[in-house]
Amino acid sequence: MKVRSKVRKRAAIGLIILIFLAGVSLAEENKAADLLQKAKILIFDKEWAQAEAKLAALIQRFPQSPLVTEALFYQARCLQEQPGKEEKAITSYQQFLRRQKRNPSLEEEAEVSIIDLAFVLYKKGKKDYISLITARLNHPNKVVQYYAALKLSYVREKKIA
Repeated sequence: MKVRSKVRKRAAIGLIILIFLAGVSLAEENKAADLLQKAKILIFDKEWAQAEAKLAALIQRFPQSPLVTEALFYQARCLQEQPGKEEKAITSYQQFLRRQKRNPSLEEEAEVSIIDLAFVLYKKGKKDYISLITARLNHPNKVVQYYAALKLSYVREKKIA
């Protein structure tokens, strides 16, 4: 009898802890969702730096949230819109593309944006970035392939393209 009561007590304690953790998790997810929503409003208003800060906070405070994937994409978009942050934008898009669960339309947009950013950096004299474009000539998505080929057609040095 005593053994059964100890087992029940432990099971009850375990259940309480599980419910508590689920509640904390839900509260944390709501905070992450709120940050993402605020960032999207700032993006709509073209407040790139402020939106980037909200997204960086979400990524840092809630690294396990499934919303981090979307936040990485929008963070990259904010960086892309700020002059001089092209390399950081590429890094953020690459982080987004390494995530497991991605929105396919955002994935295509990220690939196209990497091509655009790499081309901008190439035109600024950073020739190594052309490899990010040529690598996409074999991408499984035809839109990405064709866009990479189109961008390469603007490269003056045909040895590179």
